This record gives sequence, structure tokens and C-alpha cells, in this order.
Amino acid sequence: MDKADTAVCVAGQALLDEYDGACAIQCFDPRVLLWYKKNAPQVARGQLAEEFWEKEEYDGKALYLVLTYMLTNVATRPDFISYKAIHKDNISLNVCRMLGAKTACFTLKSPEEFAYVNDDFDMYIFDSFDISQHR
Repeated sequence: MDKADTAVCVAGQALLDEYDGACAIQCFDPRVLLWYKKNAPQVARGQLAEEFWEKEEYDGKALYLVLTYMLTNVATRPDFISYKAIHKDNISLNVCRMLGAKTACFTLKSPEEFAYVNDDFDMYIFDSFDISQHR
């Protein structure tokens, strides 16, 4: 990570230090998770991933294959991993589940999406609707 990236992590940690409650950091960039693992181990860390090969701009780039399959998790050891609902059957996600990883689904935007993945993940991240009306 370069100095600018480290400065962002330090600034983020300063905000967390002022917050009185449970919190978690989620990021696609495994270097950020590694920074928090070393510098703020009390903060829960979540590795965000998706099937990058589906997006034309990432086609053929090895980094995105590494990120799709969470190959950096050996070093970063995230507390949980997150995929989108449409990727609930991703092979890497299923391997992580078999190894005992906690899983999260991001970001559910409708009751229909929640119904699609209900009980497939350990945690859910919601946006734009009240889940309490759909339990």
C-alpha cells in the first residue's frame, strides 16, 4: 500500500476510535484488510468480492481473478466474506463456507432479493427497505 492508501486507513481508524459501538470494515482491497488486521485487530474485517470476470473492464486481468476467488484470504484472514446475492453459489464462497467462514450478502435492495438468499448467508446487508416488515 502506498502512503496515500495508508493515510486513508489511518483516517478511517480515527473515525472508528470516536465511534462507541460495534463496527466492521468491508473492502474489496485486501491490503486494507491486512492494514486493519495489523493496526486495529479489534475491528471486524470483511472481504468483499464478486465475479469480476463478468465485467468487460476486468477481462483478462489476473488481479481480478485473485480477488474473485479470494486468494489473498490466506494472508488477510477476514472475519467474514461478502458476495452479492446473485453470486450465492460462487465456488470460492462455498469453499470458504466449508472451511467455517462467516458469510455476508451485500447489498440487498428489495424483499425479493432477500427471499432469494434467505438462509444462504450468516449475515445480510440491507439498503432501501425495512427488513423487519419481511421476516
